[in-house]
Amino acid sequence: MTWSVGEDLETEILVRLPAKSLMRFRCVQQSWKALFKTYTFVTRHMNTRSIMQKRFMTLHYRPPPGLEPCITVFPSNTDPFQRFEPPFKDLFPRSKTLIYSYNYCNGVLCLRVSNGLSRWFIFWNPCTREVKLSPEPFNHAALWGFGVDPNTNHFKLVRIFRDLPAELYNPNTNFWTLLDDQTPLASFTTGFGYSKQNAFVNGVFHWLIQCDNPFAIILCFSFRDKHFSELKGPIPIFDSDAFHNIAEVDGSIAYVVRSRNPVRFEIWVMDQHHWTKKYNIGPFDPSFRIYCIGTDGTKVLGRKEDQNLMLYDFDARPLHQFQFDGFFSFSFVHNHAPIQKFVESVASLYV
Repeated sequence: MTWSVGEDLETEILVRLPAKSLMRFRCVQQSWKALFKTYTFVTRHMNTRSIMQKRFMTLHYRPPPGLEPCITVFPSNTDPFQRFEPPFKDLFPRSKTLIYSYNYCNGVLCLRVSNGLSRWFIFWNPCTREVKLSPEPFNHAALWGFGVDPNTNHFKLVRIFRDLPAELYNPNTNFWTLLDDQTPLASFTTGFGYSKQNAFVNGVFHWLIQCDNPFAIILCFSFRDKHFSELKGPIPIFDSDAFHNIAEVDGSIAYVVRSRNPVRFEIWVMDQHHWTKKYNIGPFDPSFRIYCIGTDGTKVLGRKEDQNLMLYDFDARPLHQFQFDGFFSFSFVHNHAPIQKFVESVASLYV
């Protein structure tokens, strides 16, 4: 007598399991292996695991002497720290190579590698250990964006030039293609580069562009339909002491304004094509520095000067203190590497 569960119940069980377990289960039956490559399953698994585990990561691209470059994942509870050493470290001489974490999407890191005059992008899923190197050293572009196409579940990299056609790279096919839809980037007067003022939300990559207008412009690129568009920020940029940024909150693009005296954070969320002010966080100590905003908009990861990294609620009350273990100090981390939210994923670079 054989016993089985329905496909729906089977999927409900699988989306709750750690990525490490799912990697082993790929060999159990072909239907599971195919399921784990679908955009719907990958997204559901990530959303479920992000609720079950709140974790953050930092990339040590210049670690202390005696240590190799690695990723450290630290949880918001008593679970142990994790370290992921990149499987591609032998590709480049360590003494001449700089590795930066440019973007993170669906469990896959987009790393920018500089080796003297040559530069590459590397795509790496720490959980599956899949790695893909861009086919050629890239030229300087005005903007870069890394995301996933919901139609095909393929990860892609868009590069935008000021005076040249935009291009799209697909690691799955290993080709660059010209885009038919072009952005009016030449009309913007601001400087560009590898700005951290960007966010990938619901298949769309967003760049915050400071221009001569009273309102900041958010340039958008949809990986679904390969189309550019623009959003106007919710409030004018009059206060030179305020810092403006964008992030993902409540599954939508959010506009974050940090004021200095006192230190507060206003969070505006795009809702039905309109900006809605949803959260006020703070006030904080004047020396407070923020690193991440929780996806629900009610928690922030940050620290005060000379104190440990903390998780705070929207009233600036501490919720959890992170105790870093002996192989590095947080002062080293925050001075050398950005901190990002981490969600384990079985997303594949080869769909």
